[in-house]
Amino acid sequence: MRQFVFVFSLAFLGLTLAATGLGHLLRFRQFSALIHMQRMIPGRASAASAALVTGIELALATVLALGVAGLLAFDGLKYWLVVCGGLGGMFLYYVHRLMRAPVRAVSCGCSPIESPVSPASYYPAAALILCSCVSMTAGLSLERWPAATATSLGPFALWMPTALAAVLAGLILLFPASVPGAERSAAR
Repeated sequence: MRQFVFVFSLAFLGLTLAATGLGHLLRFRQFSALIHMQRMIPGRASAASAALVTGIELALATVLALGVAGLLAFDGLKYWLVVCGGLGGMFLYYVHRLMRAPVRAVSCGCSPIESPVSPASYYPAAALILCSCVSMTAGLSLERWPAATATSLGPFALWMPTALAAVLAGLILLFPASVPGAERSAAR
């Protein structure tokens, strides 16, 4: 069970960061313009900020994929899990600042579908923090990773938690776009 939880949480983190990183990369101009429009970062630094965020997301997704495959031992992985949790914390704070802004941003950039910033925008960031903590806890409780690597675990033990993580990551990323935002903005 600990291996299932460990693989699930690593896969969730990796898939979430891969989806957002690829989404930001493929729509880089729109992502940079969104950061500029949010006015939390000076205008001339918005493209550099967008590039930094995209690069960090894709780099972490790659490291986590190596962890899921058993190609990276937990001793090396645990530091990256701390970085994932920190990234989630910074994003949570960023969304909090967007929520408190006098004019609500069009989107926070957390969902592939543009949606107004709302309390639902906290969910992707909170999920990163939670799964980083779960990965760290499960990883520490395993005697050794990758003692049970992709070859010794068998395909079901790796693919089932990864498939479930993909479904949950998709739901969490789409959740902010599924919550109507116009009513909240008008009531404010």
